[in-house]
Amino acid sequence: NLANIDPGFRVAGLTTFTLQPSGAAASKQMAPLVRDTMAALAGTADVQAVAAASSLPLMSRGATNVVGGHVPLNAEQAVTADEVSVTPGYFATIGLRLVRGREFTDQDTAGTERVAVVNESLARALFGDRNPIGERIGLQHVAIDTIVVGVARDTKASLRQPPEPAMFSPLAQHASPRMAVVIRTKSGRPLNVRTVRTLVTRIDSTVPVTEPATMAQRMAATLSR
Repeated sequence: NLANIDPGFRVAGLTTFTLQPSGAAASKQMAPLVRDTMAALAGTADVQAVAAASSLPLMSRGATNVVGGHVPLNAEQAVTADEVSVTPGYFATIGLRLVRGREFTDQDTAGTERVAVVNESLARALFGDRNPIGERIGLQHVAIDTIVVGVARDTKASLRQPPEPAMFSPLAQHASPRMAVVIRTKSGRPLNVRTVRTLVTRIDSTVPVTEPATMAQRMAATLSR
């Protein structure tokens, strides 16, 4: 029964691995590393789409407190949500449908207005039945400086639990020292890990490729007990 639960995205045909540079400058190094890695993978035979995120569905995520429209007077007025940094094309690559608004683009940069995509659970918690597109949100006790540009379908953090609120930010606006790269192949077969390691080594030989797995394997691991 758990194996037949809809996780909220298309599992088949996805290969994943993690990039995690070492050192104090890891967050600053990540954006160009991810950009070059994605460009190299996009030119590989059988690759249909490639993107990256600080965490993927069915993986642990970093939590933060999010508010909508005003700074709360106390912590009880904020909503605890998973915080995920992603690259443009992430939602389309993993097959996560947007129910409102748009994905991030290359025009969402560090120099432009801060934007976010929220999932359905966070949209309901912050705005009820109102359309959240164009609304402003922010982190607790910080300026309300982020505009909601999209609403994504809920995905499962665990197949045994209901979906949790989540907020997605562009990697260009919210750096992360660790990113999971996700690749969708045309054939539906996993991409060869040796090919991936060779490409990453050419870009930066100091960065290891870790946690290689298909999304189906990640999903099976959550059911191992």
